[in-house]
Amino acid sequence: MIEERRILKRVSVKIIANCVINRDISAPDEFLAFTKDISSQGAHLIVSKEIDAGQRLRVRLEMPDYFIPLLTYSEVVWRKKVDLLKDKNKIFLEIGIKFLNMDKIDNEKMENFFKDRLQPWTMKSPLENAKHALKDKPRLQS
Repeated sequence: MIEERRILKRVSVKIIANCVINRDISAPDEFLAFTKDISSQGAHLIVSKEIDAGQRLRVRLEMPDYFIPLLTYSEVVWRKKVDLLKDKNKIFLEIGIKFLNMDKIDNEKMENFFKDRLQPWTMKSPLENAKHALKDKPRLQS
């Protein structure tokens, strides 16, 4: 069984991500991606671009609660090819990115996004979550 190494909970949400790879300053490589899930420290993206682990990206996240996108500088920490279509000529990858640098205001927006979506008890262990869920359930009177 694969051990979960993430410290923070992730929210399963589809967000448009405008990404730029700065390989060449005169011709930046821009592409769209979509999140599968996101945390305050990183995201799981679906991309149709060949990207290697270790590459740095500039990512603008079109967060659902905000008019202005959040900007983060990120690094690809893992990648995996996936078959989303029957077309073998189209490449799709799932990538994991780690947020390296984010403006203070964007960081606060990200924190508020998670505060609204995560219950405080979801940050605990599965056993503690189950106890919490049972505690809040009304019991039948006999």
